[in-house]
Amino acid sequence: MKLAGVIVLYNPDTLVIDNILSYIDDVDILYAVDNSSNINSKVINRIKQIKKIAYVYNGGNKGIAYAQNVAAKEAIKENYKWLLTMDQDSFASKNSIAMLKEYIEISDTGKIGIVSTFQETEIDKSRNHSANLRKVPWVISSGNIINLEIFQNVGGFLQKLFIDAVDYEYCLRLHSYGYSIHMLNKAVIKHKLGETKKVGNQYMYIHDYRRMYFRVRNTFYIRKKYKKSCPDLSKNIFDMSLITWQQDLRYGKRRLKQLLYMCLGYFDFLINNFNNNILR
Repeated sequence: MKLAGVIVLYNPDTLVIDNILSYIDDVDILYAVDNSSNINSKVINRIKQIKKIAYVYNGGNKGIAYAQNVAAKEAIKENYKWLLTMDQDSFASKNSIAMLKEYIEISDTGKIGIVSTFQETEIDKSRNHSANLRKVPWVISSGNIINLEIFQNVGGFLQKLFIDAVDYEYCLRLHSYGYSIHMLNKAVIKHKLGETKKVGNQYMYIHDYRRMYFRVRNTFYIRKKYKKSCPDLSKNIFDMSLITWQQDLRYGKRRLKQLLYMCLGYFDFLINNFNNNILR
């Protein structure tokens, strides 16, 4: 099957090269969509030299949703039916993308919005080994093959959210239209998170104050938007977010600033402000 891919770049270092090489052979074209505020010419030139790369510079950080939509629109123009979405910090284990492609080729995909790898992080390394295939309520933005026909039916990634919860919102939208998300446990990508902290035997991801702003604003937004069409799923996402916010406030380094930006995020949700000027 023909497969396009997208990697969203943001001030990448040289580690991104190995990550791209881990799955470049599985795609026919890889759109490297660059949201960087400062271009590292050395890294970008090496990326451009990789076979199958189509480099797109966005002129600054326009958010992950915008960048993925750019690639999706280009892929659709070139008659691709499927798009692999990858973060710059994700490394594909051997044959993982090939497994997804094989599953797509033998399946009736008319109602499948996403076919996903298992996304292994420092926090989540445990897979459900009872079955290779399982239907899941949502996935993170990396390691997924998006059905582009369904993408066009439901609309693209929601650009006003900018970064956090873009993946959750799209998954809830798929469910609200009656589509499903399939995960193959044996297909694994290793996804590196940002700052993590070990408390006892548990690792947790600590978000900076800017990310806290987006997490609060966008989580309240999708809870409100999908409260009727996806009541249980939207509540589960909200409850999960509450736990992470508590962890951030308890173990973060700049707790007062985190709290302030959480309040700002909630306030902007209330007044429907999605200008995303907080990063500028």
